[in-house]
Amino acid sequence: MNSYTDSQQHFRSNRKHLRIATELSCQVGQPGGRLDTAQVLDLSSGGLKFRCSQAIVNNIIPEGERTVGLIMDVMVDVQFKLTSETKRANVIKTTARIVHSERLAQDVFHVGVQFTALGMKETQQLEAYIQDQGQAADQ
Repeated sequence: MNSYTDSQQHFRSNRKHLRIATELSCQVGQPGGRLDTAQVLDLSSGGLKFRCSQAIVNNIIPEGERTVGLIMDVMVDVQFKLTSETKRANVIKTTARIVHSERLAQDVFHVGVQFTALGMKETQQLEAYIQDQGQAADQ
């Protein structure tokens, strides 16, 4: 069985990857479908959290699985561009599993996703970007 249960829900204490706060734009949508623009809030080599509207939640999460906080194996396409002052931009396109959703206001949601199809090259690009951004924040 591939579904997440309450004991498998996403908890901050279970994170394996360093996360950074960011303000990148991303595009999300059902696999092979229309992509909508959302705002990345934090990023790691294992996944990201984005802010979006009710309309985007309705587009990416099937109606029968829209219980806020509990997601059952919903997959999405995600793409975003890593921009850096010292390196050329890298576009990351991957598939991800929604592991968490939270409603913050009438039309504001936070959605956390775990990357499921990230290649070695993209992982290395993400890790380098996160390290660069972390060092810049320390300065």
